[in-house]
Amino acid sequence: MTKLIKYILIGITGLIVAVFALLIFSPYALQKASGKREIVNSAIIEADPDSVFSYLGNSANASKWSVYVQQIQPLNPDSISDGLSGSRRRCYCSLDQNGTRWDETVTEVIQGKKRQLICYNFKNFLLTTDRLTTEQRYENQPDGTCRLTFSLFVRGEAPSWFETLKICIASYRIHSIFRQNVENVKAICECRSAPNAHE
Repeated sequence: MTKLIKYILIGITGLIVAVFALLIFSPYALQKASGKREIVNSAIIEADPDSVFSYLGNSANASKWSVYVQQIQPLNPDSISDGLSGSRRRCYCSLDQNGTRWDETVTEVIQGKKRQLICYNFKNFLLTTDRLTTEQRYENQPDGTCRLTFSLFVRGEAPSWFETLKICIASYRIHSIFRQNVENVKAICECRSAPNAHE
């Protein structure tokens, strides 16, 4: 019985250490630039910010650069143009529109500088949380190139510890997806092929 208790204590200690390591090394970290916890990935693109901004504002292009999204369907194109503030769209991870999907609403647009989208109506995800928001940031560089940044964070008040834990768990995969996606956008906007994009 004493050995069993010892093994249980070792197991609990190992779990606590693993959780702390997950939190400490998570890509979901405090960013100096924004002053909030975000998952962030950037790339310098040899193109002007307006052209990159326009390219990403067209939902039909998503399957060319995203390694995660197979297609995006605008939901209110008759009233608001795709990519503008107030436009809504549904993101599918499979061509048959089954499986993982979610909705997005563009909440803020600054031409050639920023596009912010709030994500909701998650279907078939193992982990989700409310108020998840993603941003595309476009920074004009002195040499005329564009620093494109993809970020994900919780909008509004700070998330609870449980929400933070869920985001930290998912952050490793999200960070990898963002890294591949910004590299694919870079390749396309620089008129090169995007090897990681869906065919």
